[in-house]
Amino acid sequence: MTQPYIGEIRVFPWDWSVRGWALAQGQALSIAQNQALFSLLGTTYGGNGVTTFCLPDLRSCVAVGIGQLAGGSNYVWGERTGAETVTLNVNQLPQHIHLWKAVTTAGNSTVPLSAYLATVNQTNAGNIPGYVAPAGNGVVLGTTIGNQGGGQPHTNIQPYTCLNYSIALQGIFPSRN
Repeated sequence: MTQPYIGEIRVFPWDWSVRGWALAQGQALSIAQNQALFSLLGTTYGGNGVTTFCLPDLRSCVAVGIGQLAGGSNYVWGERTGAETVTLNVNQLPQHIHLWKAVTTAGNSTVPLSAYLATVNQTNAGNIPGYVAPAGNGVVLGTTIGNQGGGQPHTNIQPYTCLNYSIALQGIFPSRN
């Protein structure tokens, strides 16, 4: 392996960092012991800038390039955004309806036609579901249909494979030319 640039970030498949590297997990480091890396990162990722500075925290993150996207979003160095979970509200959902078909008679078929909801057949409730072939329209109780989710967040994470980002603490100091 060639000698890395100080501050270079690579992905490794292990749950530990190799010699001369540190896991990029937002930990604070001593400026006195890591002057070259501090001169490159500064306090972009945290720290007090007098005795400590922090490494980037790439846990549960996807690295994106610095700059402006074709769509207009602009990402600046060290910016952290996004969320692992999201709670949707009614204003974020497209307006839509769900049509329910129902009858007031008891279900009489294990293979219903047209999938109409029906009253559960109490005499044979274990074998006949609450469906029946269409015989007429009935009323569905208002409590049957309602908001779901209970204001709880849902996960907002793309598919993933667990790997570790590590940052080089030692190596070649990068030059701008």
